[in-house]
Amino acid sequence: MNILVVSENFLDGGLETQINSTVQSLKEKVNFFFAFKNYNEKWNYKNVYTDFYFSPFCTIYQFCHDVDNLIKIIKENKIDVIHAHPFYSLFPAVFAAKICGKPVV
Repeated sequence: MNILVVSENFLDGGLETQINSTVQSLKEKVNFFFAFKNYNEKWNYKNVYTDFYFSPFCTIYQFCHDVDNLIKIIKENKIDVIHAHPFYSLFPAVFAAKICGKPVV
């Protein structure tokens, strides 16, 4: 199974700790891919994509750029499920998932 994790920021905090716990417990059975606007490399993940705007101030062009990038990642990596998080990355994640026919959790 291939899971795409989408969030604006992956720096330090409770959300990152929770996601990391999930990744560590499932890494033998699941391939993880990550779409972040900001990423702290201390997490040392592979398959991290960071070319996103994910902001309340995005233009339509920037929003479409984010959706297109997510679609490309979903198709190239044969993503089965998108694990999206609240805030502004959620909206392009839902659009991309709907276009690609993938479930969002």
